[in-house]
Amino acid sequence: MNDTMRRSCYRGRLRASLAAASMAIAATLVTGCAHSPPIQYFTLNAVAPATAVTSKVRPLQLTAVHIPPELDRQEVVVGVSGARLIVDNNSRWGAPLADMMRRSLAQDLLQRLPSGAVVLPDSPAPGGTRSLVVTVLQANTDEDKVMRVQASWTMIEGPNAAHKATQFATLTSTVGSADTATQVAALSRLLGRLADLIAASAADQ
Repeated sequence: MNDTMRRSCYRGRLRASLAAASMAIAATLVTGCAHSPPIQYFTLNAVAPATAVTSKVRPLQLTAVHIPPELDRQEVVVGVSGARLIVDNNSRWGAPLADMMRRSLAQDLLQRLPSGAVVLPDSPAPGGTRSLVVTVLQANTDEDKVMRVQASWTMIEGPNAAHKATQFATLTSTVGSADTATQVAALSRLLGRLADLIAASAADQ
């Protein structure tokens, strides 16, 4: 076999090897895509009250819910281990989490307070309406599968927000599972319990 034939054979074998490699890579990519789990989207739901407030309550409006920066993300944080966040990359919130918490808490308060006591978020508020600001310090599940929500709420009223009353609570729920849907449902329940406390404090003021 002369040099020309050898070079031709070599080029042929090289092209065949490159073609086989390309096909293998393509097959791997297709297989990987075919087995990637679909993205799931979650929302928070209102929860029925433990008790409803029947006494007269001056109007209030949930004006803001503040959450920790590490929770302010599209992906659902499903746990905390020491200083490490555990994120479910295949699960997303259907809207910004702070906005969904605000809506869910407003719906919860509507079920717990008398008619007319809750002014819906972003609606025009009549004179004398108190502002309610909720600050969530923690809302996650630890290594023992216990979800913990720590939050404060402040009722603000009067000219230039002259009168303020702040309360704080820590609420827990054993979730017993790392399943994201289970944890989202537990968060809805804990926000419902937070709404129970807020409603009771609104009636006392």
